[in-house]
Amino acid sequence: MKVRFSTIFVNRSLQLDKIKFFGFDMDYTLAEYKSPDYEELAFDTLKERLVHVGYPEEILSFKYEPSFPISDSDAYSQNWMAQFCCKVKRYCSVYVDKGSVASET
Repeated sequence: MKVRFSTIFVNRSLQLDKIKFFGFDMDYTLAEYKSPDYEELAFDTLKERLVHVGYPEEILSFKYEPSFPISDSDAYSQNWMAQFCCKVKRYCSVYVDKGSVASET
């Protein structure tokens, strides 16, 4: 296999102070996540961030529920994200779709 160096990218020169948001691909390829601890941490962190950017403080009272139902065939959704989006939809009047959250107009 011939490697073309023009297609290899490193993050060493990436200036993280210029990036406002970044995400993680939780596909379990490079790491094994401790469940449900990881999902609960992500759930709580997301609540705090949403309040920081203007969502109502009531969402801080949401509790992570590891038994929240989700289809095993829906590999796109994560348990905690589906749970959170459903709660945000109910309390903040937003539409929730795979991969997007848009304010109601």
